[in-house]
Amino acid sequence: MTELQVAYDELKSSSEKELSDLRGRVSSPRPSTSKDLGERAGAPSTSLPVELQRLKAEEQEEQLQLEESHTQEMERLRAHYRQQAADSEERYAAELFMLQQRLQEVAGTQTHDR
Repeated sequence: MTELQVAYDELKSSSEKELSDLRGRVSSPRPSTSKDLGERAGAPSTSLPVELQRLKAEEQEEQLQLEESHTQEMERLRAHYRQQAADSEERYAAELFMLQQRLQEVAGTQTHDR
């Protein structure tokens, strides 16, 4: 279970870093090329709010994709570690059964030797 928690924490940390990077890219102005400046100079003043809305929509879409990816990865990890736990439990049960049989054999042999 601790491995699952570590994997979850790592995934959460990387997701938060990606979200932070995306927010930084959206909030910081990108370098303008001369083509961009020419387009902006001739463009109506309403294009900036439209561009801002488009960027916010893109950020929201990317965040949703990251969350979905995170959810899928967590489910995959959960299933993996559940399977590992089930396999270990099965191995331990078989080993315990074998040890109990051996103990009974040894105990039976000791009572016959007396």
